[in-house]
Amino acid sequence: MVRDVGPQSAGEMVRAFIDVSGRQFSDMQGLAAAGQAEEVTPHAHALARLARNVGLMRLSRATAELEGAIASGSGELAARLLVNRSLLFACLDELRNWRPPEPL
Repeated sequence: MVRDVGPQSAGEMVRAFIDVSGRQFSDMQGLAAAGQAEEVTPHAHALARLARNVGLMRLSRATAELEGAIASGSGELAARLLVNRSLLFACLDELRNWRPPEPL
């Protein structure tokens, strides 16, 4: 990412992800708890895209799988949300300590 957009922009993207992803996931949990699984889909799609943009491919894939599980009606929403929550929090911990490399 840094190579593509530069260190300053990469840092801004990471900070934006940290700011937005927690709220995005909280919204997903609230909708799931309210029994509105189909409403979780656009939030899951957005979180998967955001994670991919900052290079968090495991989180992106897990969130895309959550989106697929909702679409198929597999009933795995609660379990997949727990997996996504764990991954998201681990990623956020790592990102909070990440600093873009200094320009050469």
